[in-house]
Amino acid sequence: AKGSRVNMTAKEYMLLQILAENIDKVVPQQFLLNRIWGSQHLQDSHYLRIFVRRLRRKIEEDSTQPRILLTEHRVGYRLAHADDTLAVDYIFLGLFAGANLYPAFG
Repeated sequence: AKGSRVNMTAKEYMLLQILAENIDKVVPQQFLLNRIWGSQHLQDSHYLRIFVRRLRRKIEEDSTQPRILLTEHRVGYRLAHADDTLAVDYIFLGLFAGANLYPAFG
């Protein structure tokens, strides 16, 4: 429900944090795999799909029709920013405007 707390694993949080720091920009799968699981897992895109699915269940109103955590087919993922759909905000994540820990994309 909107405004309620969401429990997530460290890897789910890391994925969401990277996407939030690059809001509205496509973050390549390879970058996410490298940052979250390490360079030895660059071909393990199924890890990413599983975690994205789990995150969608937690942050989307309808995880089968995502409006927030979007897939850019064969490229990567993007966290959408729109006034009425942004479920994850920088205060919740403990991020501050301009505090970009990872390189921006797009």
